[in-house]
Amino acid sequence: MEEEYAALLANQTWDLVPCPPGGNVVTGKWIWTHKRRADGTLDRYKAHWVLRGFTHRPGVDYDETFSPVVKPAISLSLALSRSWPVHQLDVKNAFLHGTLTETVYCSQPVGFVDPARPEMVCRLNKSLYGLNQAPQAWYSRFATFLVTLGFTKAKLDTSLFVYRHGDKTTYLLLYVDDIVLIASSQHLLQRITTSLQQEFAMKDLGVLHNFLGVTMSPWQCTLDILERAGMTDCNPCSNPVDTQAKLSEDVGTPVADPTAYRSLAGALQYLTFTRPDITYAVCLHMHDPREPYLTALKRLLRYLRGTVDYGLLLHRSSSAELVYYTDADWAGCPDTRRSMSGTLSSWAATLSLGHPSGSQLSRSSAEAEYRAVAKGVAEASWLRQLLAELHSPLAKSTLVYWDNVSAVYLSTNPVQHQRTKHVEIDLHFVHDQVTIGDVRVLHVPTTSYLKLRCARSSDCGGVLEVRQQNKTEHLRPAGLLQPLQVLILLWTSSRGCRASMAKQLLTVVDRFSKFAHFIPLAHSYTATTVAQAFFAEIVRLHGIPSSIVSDSDPVFTSTFWRELFRLSVVQMNMTSAYHPQSDGQSEATNKIISMYLRCLTGHRPWQWVQWLAWAEYCYNSSFQASLGTSPLRVVYGRDPPSLRPYNGTSATLPTMDQQLWDRDEFLVEIRDRLEQA
Repeated sequence: MEEEYAALLANQTWDLVPCPPGGNVVTGKWIWTHKRRADGTLDRYKAHWVLRGFTHRPGVDYDETFSPVVKPAISLSLALSRSWPVHQLDVKNAFLHGTLTETVYCSQPVGFVDPARPEMVCRLNKSLYGLNQAPQAWYSRFATFLVTLGFTKAKLDTSLFVYRHGDKTTYLLLYVDDIVLIASSQHLLQRITTSLQQEFAMKDLGVLHNFLGVTMSPWQCTLDILERAGMTDCNPCSNPVDTQAKLSEDVGTPVADPTAYRSLAGALQYLTFTRPDITYAVCLHMHDPREPYLTALKRLLRYLRGTVDYGLLLHRSSSAELVYYTDADWAGCPDTRRSMSGTLSSWAATLSLGHPSGSQLSRSSAEAEYRAVAKGVAEASWLRQLLAELHSPLAKSTLVYWDNVSAVYLSTNPVQHQRTKHVEIDLHFVHDQVTIGDVRVLHVPTTSYLKLRCARSSDCGGVLEVRQQNKTEHLRPAGLLQPLQVLILLWTSSRGCRASMAKQLLTVVDRFSKFAHFIPLAHSYTATTVAQAFFAEIVRLHGIPSSIVSDSDPVFTSTFWRELFRLSVVQMNMTSAYHPQSDGQSEATNKIISMYLRCLTGHRPWQWVQWLAWAEYCYNSSFQASLGTSPLRVVYGRDPPSLRPYNGTSATLPTMDQQLWDRDEFLVEIRDRLEQA
């Protein structure tokens, strides 16, 4: 307390004056806190003289209030990808540096009243903790000094300041008295730190380890929350929320202690900074907490107990692509029937949830989806402009995926009709972004959406891996309604069909060996071009089969296709859901090949054609339980060829050496994805 009082006097925070008649004198109190290190141990005791700002009258004692919200993930991702040093600075008595423009009176600190002038009050020259205008005063003071050092304030993020001089770049993030300083070199970082310390009482805490009250070791925050809730020894749960039911606002009885409920829910909101996987579950009602909400909160805490070592890991990446995934339900809220939307960004795994239509109701699922994608496009546009301010502009268009086909059509052809004319602003906004080339809106099936999965990590306590769903939905077969032909020869009967993925893949499976070929078809394909591909890829290798089973695609039902194989003396059979002529091999193969392609392409599903040959190799060389071996061994009588790992000494060219290392790393990643699938 004495140290804090001495700092107030040294900073000339106030002048003692007689109490003005009718003046509003704000009282205060001492607040004691514990400053802790990154490992949770006690560092020192801290005391603050805090004013009771709630007694201030707006328009009389203060005019403007201001508190910027910091968004550190983008800057930290850039720093990590470029191997830039990142330090954390702490400003001592930050609010004492802000100069007040209003006349504010407060009482003398308790325990330090001037014995010679006990009746006098303090007329503040500098701001103090607790004042409504204190954040604004401190921010203005700090921002003004940064401008003198050559920094510019970002237009899209008021907490971000950028310094650029030639090839030297510095990012500074400010949140109250916590500062994150990122520089392109250690020398530049040290020079700016010295300049700041000459102006403000500031301490360099070294490499970033704790920010916004959240440590870079997320398990410590999780353990603290569990200890506060008294659930450190609870039984873990496998998922954070019950997906079968949505809670209503007036269900159940009010909780006995709403303050404790709000305290835990608020702490969990901070935890979403490093645990985006609980973002949806944290969207709980806080204004009138009830028993079902408390039950849901405890379920979330049980999930955290079983995933203590999970967390978000920002890793180095050379990818400069920005991909957004958006989705929305329709009238999902049981009380207001508003739609819930969500957007997920590939950049630093940023996740946001909310109501896309605000106070409006969506009259159709297409409207709800389109409002959601408009929100995602707005966030993508904001992020592109922010990266430009950070002198890291994106060269490629932003890809925005969502699973509503009608909304995809509206983004490129905003035709107004009765069901969409009331969302005209969103239509034109998205259409303009698509037209100028900043955004590309693409369709992706719901089963291929990104999922958040937390994976254990020994060095960082957890990895939040953002990946595509590597496992397709496996539906039970409808059942066989008639006996099937028993095959004894290779490639005497094949199964050809249209695959569901992108509608550009011809799948041909030998019904005896299960050996498969996958042939990509370019638009616009016809029965003639499909027949040419069939003869070039199948007949060339295996000859003309005696029978072909296909679905009812217009290509296979065309007169050209039937006449071609009639003249080739090939029996043509059709299959349907009610009268299958095969054992479902092509349908199962399509699911498997989709899984392989998702594993191979990762977060770039549009590149599936480039990986089709590798997916075919994976399928044909894999062991199949029904065969007791692999299809490749059945056809060729030998084991599939293996890839030798690179030992790092055989290549003589640097480019070849790097490509071989990249290949081995990629194979390890693919093996991990396949094991997950």
